[in-house]
Amino acid sequence: MDKNFYKVVLTEYENKPTDIEEKILSKINVDFRYLNTFDESIIIQEARDADALICTWAKINSTVISEMRKCRIIVRCGIGVDNIDIEAASKAGIWVANLPDYAILEVTNHTIALILALNRKLFLYNFGIRNGLWGFSVGVPIKRIDGQTLGLIGFGNIAQNVSKKCIGLGLKVISFDPNIDEDYMISCGVVKVDSLYYLLKNSDFVSLHVPLNDSTRGIIGEKELKMMKPDAYLINTGRGGLINEPLLIKAIEEKWIAGAGLDVYLNEPISKDNKLLKLENVILTPHVAYYSEEAILDQRRMAAETVLGVLMGGTPKSFVNKNLLIKYGKNIN
Repeated sequence: MDKNFYKVVLTEYENKPTDIEEKILSKINVDFRYLNTFDESIIIQEARDADALICTWAKINSTVISEMRKCRIIVRCGIGVDNIDIEAASKAGIWVANLPDYAILEVTNHTIALILALNRKLFLYNFGIRNGLWGFSVGVPIKRIDGQTLGLIGFGNIAQNVSKKCIGLGLKVISFDPNIDEDYMISCGVVKVDSLYYLLKNSDFVSLHVPLNDSTRGIIGEKELKMMKPDAYLINTGRGGLINEPLLIKAIEEKWIAGAGLDVYLNEPISKDNKLLKLENVILTPHVAYYSEEAILDQRRMAAETVLGVLMGGTPKSFVNKNLLIKYGKNIN
């Protein structure tokens, strides 16, 4: 077989056509395999001799990675990479790349939509008018959003875009992110706070924008929820595992906080018996903050271009395991 012949495996997509990927990868000699599965055994079988793997939600764990004999890159079609065993990939010398510029506008606007809907209590008014209730009393009290405080946990690309737009709405914005320089936050019109607890105590809206990993899993638990204002709202468009979900339910039922806007959950799809479904002061969306037609096209193009660049001898524009590759003595050039 031609030494420049490559195999690229795409585990699954929500949209089946693969014309964009195939067109981009046609620039080199590629055997392109679209699996449309989450089945670990099928993924192992096809990925065993793959040069590159593209995934969205499929679990690429240490078992899968241990069987990959020649893979050079795993690309996650999104920002979060919690479905990939990054350490196992790094030990094997495999780049793990994500798409950090993908769907920023969509997740930003979805976050803001939840903030505004919670502030204006649209969920109550929608339910009320459908059940014969008229007038503002259904939503009492509502505070003017101008002058309220939005607390951003994390200040990456999405949080920065959220802050810019929310400042335009009249909100004061504070953020807790030890990895971001204070001067940079100031230049964005945002106040950097040194304590998560200060942020929780002083925010009317708390929005989560950190990746899910061992240090952030369950970052919002009982202690944190009890620190929030009783009229504050929690917004999560990141990952469900950031919040202790049973304790969030308890916090809302017992009025520790006013409510929540959630796009992500501990288990997805959300089960029919999840108590969140019965809470009227919670807005739920089915992990769709990333979605627009334009974002999906960007996602597919970016993933294929990332694979193409690596197979042609380049380095990924964005890969999340540089430090681990160095730790294990792998060549990242």
